[in-house]
Amino acid sequence: MKNLFNLKKIFALGIIMLFGLSCKKESDELTPKTKAKSILEIAKENPELSIFVEALKKTGLDTLLNQPGTYTIFAPKNSVFGDNFSVGNTSKETLTKLVSNHVIGAINLASSFKTGYIKTFSEGPGRNKISMYISLDANPGSVTLNGKSKVIPADIVASNGVIHYVDGIISVPTIFDHAKANPEAFKSLVSYLTRPSQKGVLKLIDTVATSVNPYTLFAPTNAAFDLATGDNGFAKGASDAQITELLRYHIVKSNVISSSLTDKQSITTDLSQKIAVALDITGIKIKDQANRINTIGLKDVQASNGIIHVVSTVFQPKFNAR
Repeated sequence: MKNLFNLKKIFALGIIMLFGLSCKKESDELTPKTKAKSILEIAKENPELSIFVEALKKTGLDTLLNQPGTYTIFAPKNSVFGDNFSVGNTSKETLTKLVSNHVIGAINLASSFKTGYIKTFSEGPGRNKISMYISLDANPGSVTLNGKSKVIPADIVASNGVIHYVDGIISVPTIFDHAKANPEAFKSLVSYLTRPSQKGVLKLIDTVATSVNPYTLFAPTNAAFDLATGDNGFAKGASDAQITELLRYHIVKSNVISSSLTDKQSITTDLSQKIAVALDITGIKIKDQANRINTIGLKDVQASNGIIHVVSTVFQPKFNAR
């Protein structure tokens, strides 16, 4: 009898639970669900982003950022643009390059930023995507883009990505801009390029170029310059004229992407001296005039006027100058 009573009790409890679940399901179906807003919709609701939204509309990027996808937007507020900037007075081509440089094709929350290079939606020579250098500063959570614009982490999550604010417009970088932005790698290179005697060389890689006259810079690291100019280095005590030759030996008059390099390829540099390419399972090697083998590390850092490949040693030319 007691067992029968317990069975009836369990049965009754089951009926109550099923009724409760049924009511919850019906309630959920009747309750309207809030649709997540797109990046564009969120930006349009913020009056402080009205200039950026106007620029998105003129370039057609507003349509992209209103569609499903995975994007990160670095959005400058109106105060960042300054009084002299006008969307109406800026050509669509120029504006598209600039605004696209604030768009990343992946979702990057503030906690996921890492030092290194990523590609933006802006295009350089050959329609290659422009690179952006992200650097994490000593202060926790402090992030700088291309050595200039600070990220103000907002993590404003949209249906198709995330929005962060920036304290400066992210200009499309030249080769030299990229070198300046990464002193951990290129401080020595920049110090040579900015010498008064090297103005001609600097002009090659710091001029905004069209797609018909870009350059490639094989950029030696700080450690490479320390070795080349140290006690046993081939460039120790080099004159200004020899430094000019050395720098020009690292520049090629073309936007040479790494995938276009072939084994035993010969490339003429701006110095009119050649370098030779060697490909093997370990990567891309460059042989200089002294028959030394130099390894390419980081590849394809794209700028507005050309591209950078990072090399582990300084190429040794045949010095003609004294």
